Amino acid sequence: MAAQQVANFALAPALVGTDVIDYSTSAGSKLYKSACETLPHTFDCSPAGMKVFLSDIQDRAMANGWDDILGIPVDPNDLTVRAHLCDSYGLVTLQQVRAHAASYVNAQTRTAQNSMQLYQCIMATLTREGKAKVHLSHADYTVQGHNSGTCLLKVVIGLSYIDTNATTTFIRGRLSSLDTFIRSVDSNIEKFNEHVKNLMDSLNARGEITQDLLANLFKGYEQASDQVFVAYMARKQDEYHDGLDMEPETLMLHALNKYQTLVEGGKWNAPTEADSKIIALDAQLKKLNKSPPKAAPGKGNIGKKQTKKPFQGNRDKPAWMSIPPKADEPKKKTVKGKPYWWCPNHNAWVRHTPTECKGQGVRKQPGFKPDGRKQGKGPEDSKALQLSKALASIVDQDDEESEE
Repeated sequence: MAAQQVANFALAPALVGTDVIDYSTSAGSKLYKSACETLPHTFDCSPAGMKVFLSDIQDRAMANGWDDILGIPVDPNDLTVRAHLCDSYGLVTLQQVRAHAASYVNAQTRTAQNSMQLYQCIMATLTREGKAKVHLSHADYTVQGHNSGTCLLKVVIGLSYIDTNATTTFIRGRLSSLDTFIRSVDSNIEKFNEHVKNLMDSLNARGEITQDLLANLFKGYEQASDQVFVAYMARKQDEYHDGLDMEPETLMLHALNKYQTLVEGGKWNAPTEADSKIIALDAQLKKLNKSPPKAAPGKGNIGKKQTKKPFQGNRDKPAWMSIPPKADEPKKKTVKGKPYWWCPNHNAWVRHTPTECKGQGVRKQPGFKPDGRKQGKGPEDSKALQLSKALASIVDQDDEESEE
């Protein structure tokens, strides 16, 4: 009986062997085409898309065996110590990447083929804007007359860094100002966490770490606009201070879950009980200010449209009624057995006292009311005053609680 042939196991067709791929064959042509096709997400060399771009490159590299070119020797005297260009790009310079590429670009090896596949893949993925940026640095990714995939990748990463000035000092500064950043994204915790992760990836890619990430996270979360969320994160901080072990990733997950729960329940930035009282009182106050006072209907004239005859002044009246008393003369006198008083509203001698003056036919002066009182003392004004005092009381109470 013929012996069964053992299958040559590999995770992907391109990983079956490390031998040179024969592109003249149908199989070889298909391998080249699949390796060079556009990545799932196009890239314009902007900082926002770099994380996804590098993740796509790493996935394509695993399927096509590109790790031999993406692992850049850090020490020329020890080629075993390497930094992967996708996640440790900050540990190697462009000169080190070019030196590594120079060792294989002119050789007829699988490594040289992999470099060209990577180059074509990146070019197919770059947008028009991305290619415009890259072409200015053509000399940086050309090695011994060949286009180098790894050098092109380093150039693309460098361009993204230039756009954000992403030095180690700059990254640490951004991490220490998370309390400012959270306000710039309207307290969107998803965007906030993504921003932190991108900064940490950039820092780790440069071989750097931070010891105060938790403190910066707490400082950022406490500036969120939702008070329920802020109180929840404050309790988490208390637990941490009481000795509970907590990783930054765990804290960020707690924050995201709480944020999503509040948003999905329609409770994110919902007004508190004190806020609701203030809104209700404010609405009542506005309503009172807009509604005119009701005039008391005249006796026997209910339902009838009342008209007022214009005041005719002192016409057809004796001349003495218009002569005011002197400063040392009394404001009351009797004429033909009838008492008269000098009324400053009518500017004449009348039969009513000044305090009884209803002002009929007299153009009202600011602050004048028929009974002689000043405005702002009526029933409607008293209600408005009470509402204003209640509103101020709630605001003062909220200020005292926030200070505590």
